Amino acid sequence: MTYYESGLLRARWASWQDARAGRTAQANARWGWIKAPGERGPILWMQSFSDADQQRLGIELAKAMAEKRRDLRMVMTFETEYPALLEQYTEGAERLGYGFGPCDHPQAVGRILERLMPLRYLALGRAPRPRLA
Repeated sequence: MTYYESGLLRARWASWQDARAGRTAQANARWGWIKAPGERGPILWMQSFSDADQQRLGIELAKAMAEKRRDLRMVMTFETEYPALLEQYTEGAERLGYGFGPCDHPQAVGRILERLMPLRYLALGRAPRPRLA
């Protein structure tokens, strides 16, 4: 189920539905339970939303930045997964982690900011959600 707004009950319901359907990674990520990739270095967090073009843009940006900044780790989160696109374009992308992102509830946003401690945040394709603006 795709719900990424800030309503507590709807987000909990969506997470429960995802967990029942076997999509535990999506359910956990919705509440900010995300691990940072790699061991050390600053993190750039890119958030694409529901569009495949936004995900491809994030992957291409990550590849370009990996060439210039060898110390930078990149995290790309999304609301809708496109497995074929990710498999095709992430090959050779160094220091890039990707997965489902958090909802806009204050608890989830606070948790992901605490866990990632990003150097910068980049919203791909549209303005960031209100809690991240």
